Amino acid sequence: MTNNSHKYLVFIGTVCAIPLLLWGLNVLITGGYFGPVIQDIYQTGRDASGIFWTDIDN
Repeated sequence: MTNNSHKYLVFIGTVCAIPLLLWGLNVLITGGYFGPVIQDIYQTGRDASGIFWTDIDN
């Protein structure tokens, strides 16, 4: 296999793998595998930055 054909196969593999990974992530989110909070953010379209704050009111 030449170097040029190897680069072509890597490129085609990347182009095919990215949509499959995004589809798989979508299936996991909509299936609730990441928890109800992530699923709620996905379904309602609200801002997701709140899940990263760890401040606790005293």
